[in-house]
Amino acid sequence: MNKPPYPVSPRSAVTSTMMSASQVTSTLKLADNLRDDPDKDKRLAAQRCLPCHYIVRLAGQAFTQQPCGICLVDQTYPSTSTDVLCLPCASARELCKHCGGDLHLRTDRRKWWQVADPEGSQGE
Repeated sequence: MNKPPYPVSPRSAVTSTMMSASQVTSTLKLADNLRDDPDKDKRLAAQRCLPCHYIVRLAGQAFTQQPCGICLVDQTYPSTSTDVLCLPCASARELCKHCGGDLHLRTDRRKWWQVADPEGSQGE
């Protein structure tokens, strides 16, 4: 594939500079939000970890149904950005409703819950 050269001019340079400066500003604001957690009460009420609450992800606009990853009860969402868990399952296990990870980002968490194996043995 061949692309033509981008038409560079003082006006396009100003526009590019403004876009880059805007990206820096929004990235620093995101870092502040992740560090300071200004919406902590709202975030915890929604059962979301820091990244799932503050980082904006693109999604398609289509009503989407997906069962909870634990209890398998169907959940309906207004976009393709669905949650992994329902609120009761996420709350009971201190997990993020959206991604299913630890709500407090504890990678060294020792106490997890047990999920029944299809063959009847207990696994993690």
